[in-house]
Amino acid sequence: MPSNKRIIKAAAGTGKTTLLIGEAVRNYNEGKVLYLTYTNANLNSMKYDLMDSVGVIPSNIKCKTWTEFLLNEGARPYRKVMGGPEIEGINFCSLGEIPRLKGVTATNWRYYYDFQGRLYYERLAQFCYVILEASVGAIIDRLEKFHDSYR
Repeated sequence: MPSNKRIIKAAAGTGKTTLLIGEAVRNYNEGKVLYLTYTNANLNSMKYDLMDSVGVIPSNIKCKTWTEFLLNEGARPYRKVMGGPEIEGINFCSLGEIPRLKGVTATNWRYYYDFQGRLYYERLAQFCYVILEASVGAIIDRLEKFHDSYR
């Protein structure tokens, strides 16, 4: 069966959200849908448009920010692959504000955590990628199993 997965890249204001919400409303009974966006404003817009069109956010349509997706689908379930402790949240400091720890490299969980147990936002995607590599694709396997109908 051919995959219906796709990525839509376009400049701001070109109608990506309108297109996607329209498709979701027309096809929301046909399977599961996962929409990822970078901003909370766009996430709220997507949810509002769904509520306005359908009356509810259907249980088979998930809308998440990219950060929420990485944190909850990759970092939290697989942090132990890197030996990391519980994740207490996200530290949104800029890349230049992250302290350099002597002898700590990207292969060590301490590289990604601050002293309060929060993950550095600027290193979250890299943390998930390192976990993906170290776990020989366990994140992808989990996503395909957990979201089997998203294919």
